[in-house]
Amino acid sequence: MRIFFGIGLFFLFACNVFAQPLTDYLSTDFEDIPAVSIIEDSLHVEEGAWYLKQKIVIDYHYNQEGSLDLWRKVYSSVKIYDTIKMAHLKKWIFPRINQMITIKSRLIRNGKVVQIIGKENLKESTNSLEDEDENEDAEEELPVTKRHITYLEFDHIESGDIIEFLGILSVPTVEYDRITLQNPLFCREMSCTLILPGNLDADVRTYHGLPLAKDTILIEQNKRCYYCNTFNIAAAPKEPVTFYNANLACMDYVINRNYARGRARFNSFATYGQQLYTALSALSSGDKRALQNLVRKMNISPKADTRTRVMLINSYVKKHIAYDPSSSANRIKEICQNKRASGLGLTRLYFHLFLQEHIYHEIVLTSNKTQVLFDPTFDAVNHLNELLFYFPALDDFISPDWLNFNLDYPPYVLTGQPSVFYEMVKQSNGNATFVPRVLDIPALPTSANGDTLKINLVLDAESGKMSGKIYRALWGYPAINLQQHFDLLPPEAKEYVVEHYLALGNENTIITREQFENTGREMFGSKPMVMRGDIASFDFTKLYEDSIVIKIGQLIGEQANIPASKDRKMPVQLNYLEHYERTFNIILPEKYKVIDFSQIQKAVYDNDDSKQATAAFIVTAKQHQNVLTILCREYYKKLSYEPENFENYRRVVEAANTFHEKATLTVVKTPIKTNSIGN
Repeated sequence: MRIFFGIGLFFLFACNVFAQPLTDYLSTDFEDIPAVSIIEDSLHVEEGAWYLKQKIVIDYHYNQEGSLDLWRKVYSSVKIYDTIKMAHLKKWIFPRINQMITIKSRLIRNGKVVQIIGKENLKESTNSLEDEDENEDAEEELPVTKRHITYLEFDHIESGDIIEFLGILSVPTVEYDRITLQNPLFCREMSCTLILPGNLDADVRTYHGLPLAKDTILIEQNKRCYYCNTFNIAAAPKEPVTFYNANLACMDYVINRNYARGRARFNSFATYGQQLYTALSALSSGDKRALQNLVRKMNISPKADTRTRVMLINSYVKKHIAYDPSSSANRIKEICQNKRASGLGLTRLYFHLFLQEHIYHEIVLTSNKTQVLFDPTFDAVNHLNELLFYFPALDDFISPDWLNFNLDYPPYVLTGQPSVFYEMVKQSNGNATFVPRVLDIPALPTSANGDTLKINLVLDAESGKMSGKIYRALWGYPAINLQQHFDLLPPEAKEYVVEHYLALGNENTIITREQFENTGREMFGSKPMVMRGDIASFDFTKLYEDSIVIKIGQLIGEQANIPASKDRKMPVQLNYLEHYERTFNIILPEKYKVIDFSQIQKAVYDNDDSKQATAAFIVTAKQHQNVLTILCREYYKKLSYEPENFENYRRVVEAANTFHEKATLTVVKTPIKTNSIGN
């Protein structure tokens, strides 16, 4: 979560009602020892482990003082076969919590309980997030951040053991949440239950194969209950080229009505827009003076067009004001004093700077598509944790808190999906509010993101050495991190850049006189990052008596290798659209000629009809006199493929990988006389 405003609505829930939570659902006792058949053992032994049952209960209830509390019950039972591969399952990790109502775990071996551990056995440590165990579903590329953890752990487990965890925790009260009911292991039974006081209501949605949640009103207990139960839920393998976390089976809910205080809907797109406008619009006299001083420092020409003014504001703020999610600075006066801003503060600052400069804009709320696939039909702000400003006159976006992105290139994880656009509208009473509508944030076209490679080489027939010039240009998203941070890289990191981009990943290729152009944050989006150098290598050829084999495929550099899958579970999902253009000009020795271009010429598409293709890998070649020219194009014009179309995408990626590994051209010595062309 990046920008999040914390506009709480729980004051609407205050009601002097007290009712005990449902004891059946929140039982603090273990269930009967789970039974596993011989057939089930045989089905799952190769997986290393599988869950017999997982159960989550979310219980909102009023305490003795009439305030709303939230308890969360988690129960799981897992059978382990591979004690090394599944060693992490003997440890149950949970973050800091308000209160432990019940915490215990037991180990079952050969149908008998051999150990029970509980609160008295709790351990504490400080671990890095990159060491989280697999059932935490952490992103693979999280920064190495230390945090305090509490856990229960058995001293020893054996193959065939069953481990059960049972916990009821008092956790911070929230208005909405997502409950994930899938993980990398098969589960025989999963369930999730949401319990609310009878005066509260919720909208509940299930995704990615889960059945619809059933709701029941328990009049005698003054409770409302939503229940989702499913059997034999498949494991969610971490397949390549997919947004893993965003595709797990899950249940979303949002508390949206309090019948004790009327029947009006809240926590919707519209009510959040009203709250958001109120949070942003208020300014003190000190804020107004600080804003005017800041505008004067920016020195924006009154003759500047809208695009220039937006870019100047964005550049100045990102250069002088640090986004700090832990900061309490959300007023413009304190932001200008501290040079730091919270998410709310940063958004308020941009909002009023645009108003001050009379720049018409809209606010867009969306989700990070790699974590949550936003559902536009679910009228709730559960996952609208990312914010953009949209400028209709420019048809473009900026993000306040994504430092590396600018007006032309919004964060790619926010594009190519529906989002909620908020337009500021004046009301009849003279006040204003944000009115929502759902529109798409389009992905940038394929042409906006590219990698161009040009190599001019001379082939020496005596030694097999190829030498010449190499040029490479990156622009758009493929360039963003390298271009903006290259000047700050240490020498060893720059050497890696040379090896990867100019030496094409070949450790025996020599690059000299390398040059780098258009580096720096201010260049991103306006000019490509350019890399040049002299290149020489013996690895790209193999000599024979009257012929030379040129390893053409090696010149495109290493390519992705995606294994075939007959039973792909998750869709293919790309961050952005992109294309590659590669041109190789090779001056051959006199009397040498290519005798068969069919070895490398190919055209592979993701569609049998090339005119309908959205991805392709195309290679063409020709020889004019003694100059051999190979053109290699590759493009991706579609962000996602359903699992059943996985092979269509894969065959394009595999064509590039196969070309890199195997593509060669044979040139033979002939009596034909050709004219040499200089470099």
